[in-house]
Amino acid sequence: MFSREREAEGVCPRAAPPKLARRGEKTRPKALRAIGCAHTMMKFLIDTYTHNGFSHHAYVIEGEKEKVFPSLCDMLEKECEFRVAGNPDFFVLDTDVFGIDEGRAIKDMYARKPFAHPQKIFMIMARLFTVEAQNALLKMFEDGGGSSCFFVIVPRADALLPTLRSRLFSVACEADANTETEMRNLVSEFLKLPRPARAKLFVRIVKEKDRASAASFVNELEIAMKGLVENSETRDIYAKSLKDVLACRNYLSRPGAPIKMILEHLSIAIPER
Repeated sequence: MFSREREAEGVCPRAAPPKLARRGEKTRPKALRAIGCAHTMMKFLIDTYTHNGFSHHAYVIEGEKEKVFPSLCDMLEKECEFRVAGNPDFFVLDTDVFGIDEGRAIKDMYARKPFAHPQKIFMIMARLFTVEAQNALLKMFEDGGGSSCFFVIVPRADALLPTLRSRLFSVACEADANTETEMRNLVSEFLKLPRPARAKLFVRIVKEKDRASAASFVNELEIAMKGLVENSETRDIYAKSLKDVLACRNYLSRPGAPIKMILEHLSIAIPER
């Protein structure tokens, strides 16, 4: 759901200007893995802001939005003196799949001048980004400029195109331990089962059309496949399987992707261990 926070009277009192990147200033995207929790990740961002301001115009934060989003809002209000409620310069896009329509909405808001602050703040939350939408965002994230700062919140940053990730400063916080363990166990059981028996593992996901869980499974399966391909003893067996997993991950990011068909394909295509 896309929202632009605005006061009822259409005027937002000017807050102290957040120390974001100076207009025209460009910095090289870097990466940091803040292992532990959202608190560790936020401490890094606060320390960075305190010493240098937000020195980059776009950040990708790897983690669960339920934890990351409130922490970011709290940081903006307490550390940057940037109100998130009733602020016409604060934009939030929360969607399951970020497609070309969402990309156009962001670009339209990006083109407008800030209303009450030196810069606008965008928060984009999505589990999946279509390839077309990511390509459309490339130019905007490359240009940067001094009028906007982006925070992109995703479960896994490596689900984004490498060309898009290269334009973002990457910050990661450790995934929820229970969810991570659950998916790792599911993948382990999946690989051990004979192909005809694997469908039973996805009954709930298929019945509820749970795209998020399907994406988490495919991401975890990709990690397992990479490990098997790196092993000289199993490389030849699973090299093609890794390509199948990567292709299915891309298909799953498309609107209306057939979750059942994708999971069935993986069940048949990947050899059991």
